[in-house]
Amino acid sequence: MASQSLYRKWRSQTFSELVGQEAVVRTLKNALKAGKLTHAYLFTGPRGTGKTSTARLLAKTVNCLSPVNGEPCNECQLCREIADGSSFNVVEIDAASNRGIDSIRELREKVMVPPSSGRYKVYILDEAHMLTTEAFNALLKTLEEPPPHAIFVMATTDVHKMLPTVLSRCQRYDFKRITTRQIVEHLCFVAEQEKVQLERGAAELLARAASGGMRDALSLLDQAIAYSGESITLDQVQAMLGVADPRAIQKFIQYVAQLDSSAALHQVHELVEAGADLRQINGQIAELWRAMMLCKAGANIAEIMDSTEDEIRDIQAAVQQFTLEELMECSRIFAQNDLIQKNQGTPQLGIELALLACIELHRRAQAGEALVPQPASRPVAPQASQPALRPVAPQPSQPAPRPVTPPDLSQPSQPVERKQASIRAATGINIPPPIQPEPPAPEEPPVQQEETPPVAEESAEPLITLDEVKEKWELVIRRVRSQPQRDGARVSAFLRYFTLLGIEPTADVPLLVIKATQTFFYTNLKDKDKQLIEWALEIELPQKCRLRVLPPDQDWRPGNRSRNSIPQPERPAPQPPTQQQNGSSGRNGPIDLAEALAVFQATPTAVQPPPVQEPLARNGSVRENSTQESTNGTNALKSAALTSTEERRQPVSQPPTAAPSETRREQVERKAKEDPVVREVVRIFKAEIKDIYLK
Repeated sequence: MASQSLYRKWRSQTFSELVGQEAVVRTLKNALKAGKLTHAYLFTGPRGTGKTSTARLLAKTVNCLSPVNGEPCNECQLCREIADGSSFNVVEIDAASNRGIDSIRELREKVMVPPSSGRYKVYILDEAHMLTTEAFNALLKTLEEPPPHAIFVMATTDVHKMLPTVLSRCQRYDFKRITTRQIVEHLCFVAEQEKVQLERGAAELLARAASGGMRDALSLLDQAIAYSGESITLDQVQAMLGVADPRAIQKFIQYVAQLDSSAALHQVHELVEAGADLRQINGQIAELWRAMMLCKAGANIAEIMDSTEDEIRDIQAAVQQFTLEELMECSRIFAQNDLIQKNQGTPQLGIELALLACIELHRRAQAGEALVPQPASRPVAPQASQPALRPVAPQPSQPAPRPVTPPDLSQPSQPVERKQASIRAATGINIPPPIQPEPPAPEEPPVQQEETPPVAEESAEPLITLDEVKEKWELVIRRVRSQPQRDGARVSAFLRYFTLLGIEPTADVPLLVIKATQTFFYTNLKDKDKQLIEWALEIELPQKCRLRVLPPDQDWRPGNRSRNSIPQPERPAPQPPTQQQNGSSGRNGPIDLAEALAVFQATPTAVQPPPVQEPLARNGSVRENSTQESTNGTNALKSAALTSTEERRQPVSQPPTAAPSETRREQVERKAKEDPVVREVVRIFKAEIKDIYLK
């Protein structure tokens, strides 16, 4: 006959034998004694903490013929049948295997059948969280209004996966992990009943490996009995579990305190050669660092860690060699050690790197250095009380602009002399030489202005330029439009009618100056709208800016110049045109027209005539506008002058010009509509030109 495992053989038969769940036991016993039972229970907690055992004890007690103080008698026929698993009043269902809606429908049909013996029929659903949503929904009505003879007990380890509608119909009991000391005492009791000698240290190691589960602890004890026989020692349990001796783990702490990296690495090698599980070693070292951290922080590790008195003394002695910050960092290193992998070629690499990191941390702490190196930060801007001048990078030398030589009008050119000779021959009038203009005064050399020393910047971030704002202006408008709750659509529409003028650098943030094209937009742009625009500028540039809005009738001149702007060479002020250039001298008569025409023909590139509405030449002909009729001599003079001009001048084909009444916006709109590229884009994308914004 096959032997029965220890966790089944030593399953609790009464509530008093249940280990580590005092609160649950007390609640259930009081309810059983008072006869206040509910139709559905939910037992939740970690594995191996007694959920299924408690459900069986509940079924045994409610069907017991002679219960005593809420405890089953274990002597009647019903108690014996439930204890050996042959009772029809207790139905255990593995919800992981029967998780479909068909299984629940079958269960609903069986629930209606009353028990053949006893008062209640108890249905235990183990791993209830594995049921599907459809199965849960099919069970809801039965859970809410079950027959009077049915009791449901659902056990689960993942209560968060249960439907809220199911939780609201059950009475919930939370099972906690069993402490190490309680597991050790129960293991010693079971070993004594099994006639097995179990060392206290071996029992403690088995209890720690069980992680708070009594079923896991009894299974490990059963394995240790099979491994060691009737005498179980600590060394045998360590070899069976693949864990290291606690003294070897404490040696790692001493090696870190002594900055002995060589000994620590050799200790890892010895444990690997002995066949120790590196995952277990990493967990043991992390647990020891945690215990030292809690002790350094002032916690009572005897209650938190379930450690023995000898271990507590060793931890308290080792804590004196480290600071709390060191212990925190070392605990974090081993807790986040992801290099412990089974398939890795050198599995000990993770522990070796973690130990070397801890040794380096302790060395930094002894040297007074920062345990964690700080990342390189941006240089802090100098304070206003101590301005610091930023060195200006030398600009590459640029060639000096070539001076423009004004045309020499003192001597008439040869074409002018020939034209005057032809006029004299045709009219017989002696034309005096044209009045020579006064030579222009020599330009004074520009005064060298002293360079203003650069002002210390209040912020480490560079100033923005107007070009950068123009590039991002469309994005700023879109960002403003994306805030409907702040009336962004209206503000973005207003921004289309503002012109970017420039940027004034201030002590704190740059000041962007914009000017309204119409008074309506200036008066209706409120302070909250300016804040929205400043917010959009800060996001898109990215640079915090302030906004200054000018009305249409106000001019703006930049008071300051940003450091990115390049000074333009000063242009000489335009001189008023002379009488000869204007074509009207102090004398009256036909000589004035000839002189003006001669000067105009002599300097066609140096002196630009003022713009006129009608061009002087079109299709090779010249037309003069005159308001008064002149004498015959004057007409002859005009005819000779025009004839000579037509003979000398070559016909020039000029591009078609716009009508005089056409504005610049209309010209741009007409050119855009006639542009072949624009027309092709409009045709392909079926678009249309909505509006045109001039630069």
